[in-house]
Amino acid sequence: LGIVPGVPLPVPRPKMLARIDWVQAQHKGCWYPAVAVGERIERDQRVGTLNDYFGNVIAEYRSPSAGVVVLSCTSFAMREQHTLLGVGILA
Repeated sequence: LGIVPGVPLPVPRPKMLARIDWVQAQHKGCWYPAVAVGERIERDQRVGTLNDYFGNVIAEYRSPSAGVVVLSCTSFAMREQHTLLGVGILA
């Protein structure tokens, strides 16, 4: 239409997910993620830790499967059973 200058860029084809595997906190504490949304990760890769209020590691969390990080909780304080991370498995 000539409204915007330049040439439109091609849009990448969307990636379809077969499922999402969720990582949930088994303890309460401070969440320190080690991966970011959009990052490809491997099965059993360390994805973050929960620490107590003094910096001591309570638990280390690992990816249940290989895929792409589709959700990472941005909340620092976590309670038991809260979702920490979502790993999307590509279809």
